[in-house]
Amino acid sequence: MEIKQSKNGHKLKFTFTDNRLNYAYKYSGGSGEYDIPYADFPRKSIIQIEQNDWCKSVGWLWILLGIALNVYRVYMINMLDKNGIIIIGLGILCLLWTLFRKIKFTIFETPQASILIIKNRKHDKIVDEIQSRRKKQLLELYGHIDYDNNIENEIKKFQWLKDEKVLSDKEANEKIIEVKEGKNERIGFIQ
Repeated sequence: MEIKQSKNGHKLKFTFTDNRLNYAYKYSGGSGEYDIPYADFPRKSIIQIEQNDWCKSVGWLWILLGIALNVYRVYMINMLDKNGIIIIGLGILCLLWTLFRKIKFTIFETPQASILIIKNRKHDKIVDEIQSRRKKQLLELYGHIDYDNNIENEIKKFQWLKDEKVLSDKEANEKIIEVKEGKNERIGFIQ
């Protein structure tokens, strides 16, 4: 499955394969491509907002300058200044431009790269797909009981899977009981 996103020069492509996500990006600062195993994705993400703060500051400055100019003109000659009104209009245009160009990202920090997902109508589908494949891969890698491992490490593994929301409380507790019972049976068998 492949999903593409694009906004304000940011082009992102997510290609979901059986074992990993191929993430490709291109924007004015560069481009790249990474293959990331689903198990490398963290459970939590961060939010980042990209906007032109300089243009926003200039917009507010022009609005305040236009207001000040008009207040002065009204006080001095009881008349609005058309240049002040134009300056206010330019300030409002700057603020609208900043609002229009604003991009909100969800970011997953993986060992290979920071994965950016644009907050748009495809966002939830991408995040849900990553999380479901992550859960499946973690279960395949760590969801079985290794009786050759020591009991404390196996219990910690299933508690970790619970903390990572891969197993429910009930599933984790069942696995932990199974580990304890299995160890006791094997120890009894050896003796």
